[in-house]
Amino acid sequence: MMGALFDQLYEAALAGSVVPYCWDVFEPGWELWVAGLRPLRPPAVFVTAQQAARVLEESLPDSTVIHLPEATRISRHDAGLRLADRTVGVLELGRRHRTWHDAITRPVQMHSPLPHLYEPEPGQLVYPDEHALRRGLSNAVISVCFPSSLTHPQRSGRVETMTQRYLESMASGCLLLGHAPAELVDLMGFNPVIEVDWDDPARQVLDILASPDRFQPVADRALSRLQEVGDLSTRVTAALTNMRGLGLI
Repeated sequence: MMGALFDQLYEAALAGSVVPYCWDVFEPGWELWVAGLRPLRPPAVFVTAQQAARVLEESLPDSTVIHLPEATRISRHDAGLRLADRTVGVLELGRRHRTWHDAITRPVQMHSPLPHLYEPEPGQLVYPDEHALRRGLSNAVISVCFPSSLTHPQRSGRVETMTQRYLESMASGCLLLGHAPAELVDLMGFNPVIEVDWDDPARQVLDILASPDRFQPVADRALSRLQEVGDLSTRVTAALTNMRGLGLI
C-alpha cells in the first residue's frame, strides 16, 4: 500500500485475511493508519519506515508488525561509468533542501565544469520518464539525498526514512550526499551517505567534483553492500520467511 489506500485493502479483505505492506506511513497519518488497520486484525503488517513500525506495533495488539525496508531492482540500474567519467556533477531530483540548494547552486555554476541539474520549478521534471531518469543517475557524480523529514516535515513529521532515491542512487554508482536515515545505516552496516558539511557545503561539493576519482571506493563499497541487502529479492525472501514463521503460508 503506497499510502493509506484502505478502499483497496478492504476490498482485498473480502476474499480472506490480508497482510499489507505499507509505505509512506508518516507521523501526521498515524492515527488514520491505526484506525484503518485495526478492524481487519491482519495477522502481519509490514512497514517500510522503522519509526512507524514501532508505533503500529504498540497500537495493533492483534497484529505482528514487522519493519521491512524499501528495496530496488538493482539489475534495472547501470553503475558502469566510473565517477571520473561522468558528465553531470550534481543531480538534485524532486523535493529539495532549500538551505543546502541555495548554498551550493551559484558556486557550482561558477567554479565547476560539471552541471548541477535540478527542477527549475516544482513539478518540472529533470528527466521526462523513468528510462531517462535511470540513464541520468548512471551519469551523475553526486546524487543529493535528504529524508523528507528534513525537506517536507509537514508531510512526514519526525519519520526519518530512506526512499527509493537512496537505493537507486547507490545502484547507479553515484556518490550520495545529504543525510542518512538511521534505518539506512542499520541496513547497510555503515553510513553510505557523505553527510553535508554545514560549515561550508559549497566547498565540500566543489572538492568532490574537482577530483571524483578519490571517492570511487565510497561508491563501490555502497554498491557492493547494496547488492547483498538492498535488492527486491531479499525483501521477498524476508517477507516469506516471516510469514512462514507466523504459520501464514
